Amino acid sequence: MPHITVLFTGWQQLYQLWELILMALKFLWDVLRFLGGGGGG
Repeated sequence: MPHITVLFTGWQQLYQLWELILMALKFLWDVLRFLGGGGGG
């Protein structure tokens, strides 16, 4: 059943993309919090 494998690889790529998005959002949030806090933490 090849469609199962294709579906799995699709979900794997989607998961990696979601992980990358979460990392980017966390980074942006840290930068905004750093700038908003005046750099004093």
